[in-house]
Amino acid sequence: MDTQRDVNKLRQWLQDAAASGVRSFIRFAGELRLDFTAVYNILLMIWSNGQAQGEVNRLKFIKCMIYGRANFHLLQKWVLYY
Repeated sequence: MDTQRDVNKLRQWLQDAAASGVRSFIRFAGELRLDFTAVYNILLMIWSNGQAQGEVNRLKFIKCMIYGRANFHLLQKWVLYY
């Protein structure tokens, strides 16, 4: 459903998950239904925030590596270097 970007398959999967009797599927399908508009738009839109999430992950990694070692200027140099 994700690679084909088919919203009808999402609706069918939500119905099947609710009828499956598996508690984790039912709960996950319920959470998706709470924000169905966002999930629907994810399937329809071609844009992704993957690049931004990658940059956030990189910055958190650098911050974790130099935690307690130095000041802001060293952090700034690491961010510009890596």
